[in-house]
Amino acid sequence: KKIRQSSLAVVEKIAGFILSAIAIEMIATGLRGLFPVLVA
Repeated sequence: KKIRQSSLAVVEKIAGFILSAIAIEMIATGLRGLFPVLVA
């Protein structure tokens, strides 16, 4: 069975969105660790 190009593009967009969300969360956690002042 061959995956359609459109469905593959949708899967790639979803995967990219999840990866970017995880990356942003990791960056935010790192910034909070570096600058405790931002939390308060």
